[in-house]
Amino acid sequence: YGDFGYSPTGYVDFAIEENYVTNHNEIQQITPSMKTIMQSTGPLPYPVDQAGKALLASFIRQRPKLRKYLLMVSELTAVGIITDMAPVSGENRTLLKLGMGRAGFEPYEDHKIQTTGLGALFDELRIRKHPVTTHHLGWSIGPALNAAGRMGQTRLSLQLLICDQLDQGKELAKQLLRLNQERRKRTSHNEKIIERLLELHEEKQHLLFLYHKDLLPGVSGIVASRVAERFNKTVIYINPDGERARGSIRTVNGFNVLSLLEKCSSVFVQYGGHKQAAGFSIEYERIDELKELAFFHSETLFQANHSDQPEVLHHIELTPNDLTWTAAAELDCMEPFGNGNPEPVILIKNVKLKDIKIMQNQHLKGSLSNGKNDITCVLFGGVRFESLIANHACNLYGYLQINEFGGKRQLQFRILEVRKFDP
Repeated sequence: YGDFGYSPTGYVDFAIEENYVTNHNEIQQITPSMKTIMQSTGPLPYPVDQAGKALLASFIRQRPKLRKYLLMVSELTAVGIITDMAPVSGENRTLLKLGMGRAGFEPYEDHKIQTTGLGALFDELRIRKHPVTTHHLGWSIGPALNAAGRMGQTRLSLQLLICDQLDQGKELAKQLLRLNQERRKRTSHNEKIIERLLELHEEKQHLLFLYHKDLLPGVSGIVASRVAERFNKTVIYINPDGERARGSIRTVNGFNVLSLLEKCSSVFVQYGGHKQAAGFSIEYERIDELKELAFFHSETLFQANHSDQPEVLHHIELTPNDLTWTAAAELDCMEPFGNGNPEPVILIKNVKLKDIKIMQNQHLKGSLSNGKNDITCVLFGGVRFESLIANHACNLYGYLQINEFGGKRQLQFRILEVRKFDP
């Protein structure tokens, strides 16, 4: 079984008998050596479109003992669905609930053998295994597993997921978390450089093109996604990576990034992806040419692909007094959340945070009173809003969540967006 960050053409000619390729990126060309291809985008004989690699692999291996197999690897399937950003609907949702322990099934007797390493990672992260949330999978487990690949040690994650010895699992989990710390340092280094580049961009441009010779490799997708979310723009991010440069393109506004790469395909060594996210490699001397082509084609494509439908900023309006454990439990019943089934965004109007603090020079933390207790509020990457929040009543958009850290549980309002209150 193989999955590729780029389209897989040219990588499977060495197959001896059968080579199963599961791929959620759009494939430009199919070669004779690809015996079986299951592509999770576009027309499928199976009724689940946008299925994701984890679900596709399950279908390949489902016979003859489907129930036993699904239970045995359900946790791994759940991690795959969330980290692959597959839609959380239909059978994806059913398999995700199964893997998160929310489907009411008794675990298969040999289940622990398959998930020893994953369980060790949960333990090292101090995450309770029941109930598991998609926030745990997407914000803790996924980044830890992905850190190995981003830091050039992909085999480490594989060894963790297939190991059946607890001591080995603990050691591998510790190694992964150390790598993840290095990844965070690398991300922070790159974000400081990007901040300087962003000062030069023009507000009217639909596209941000970011390249600097001092950017470190391995975290392009992370940084590009954060910039795209911050500015609500399509972002092309390129960093040096040995003999060639590598880049990521991310969007949050409905723009088809793969269409843009196809228009610029003549300058790439490789490229691939899907409508929301893609990647490429390029020779250094052609980066300026890509920049020119990207800005030229993005204007036309933006008009064709951009949705004019107003963004839904929130699903429900609450007051601080509504932020209770009961409300959090009711929202938790809607799990699992994810792509296609978003976590409900809550609007709290006309409030002023107290006890505002800056964390790690980039995040904000404050509190709100619900009439009985203070609710912790956090805004990741929100240091630029400090003056607004400290001096004005604001409208806050975010999620009511139960935060777990060090074995303790507390209510938390995670802020997504801040607007000055306008009576």
